[in-house]
Amino acid sequence: MKRNGLNNELISRIRKANIPASILTNCGGDFSKVLEKENLRNLFVEVVNPTKNRVYKPDLKAYKEILSLIEEDPANCLLIDDSGLNIKAAKKIGLQTFLYEDNKSLFKAFRDKKIWKIQ
Repeated sequence: MKRNGLNNELISRIRKANIPASILTNCGGDFSKVLEKENLRNLFVEVVNPTKNRVYKPDLKAYKEILSLIEEDPANCLLIDDSGLNIKAAKKIGLQTFLYEDNKSLFKAFRDKKIWKIQ
């Protein structure tokens, strides 16, 4: 179920698994306020969007920006995105990626350990 553009089922699983997560979005405005309204801001290490950070996916600067903020190696990060262009760009800098179609296929990939472990 999605509310305010948020994938609540995925958020719930991230919360239960205690996985450090960040958001890289092309949503304008202050996306952090949406998260605060839903009492979710503390769940995410960083939130990067064009209004706050002046970067857009699939520009490599966007991925580099969030990696810099979270101080993490791209090989240790997973980008879940529904755009093939964004996935292609993320792979160029070494991010693990998953092309999102629906929760069912995403959670199956997690279960089958094709991507990060999440229950």
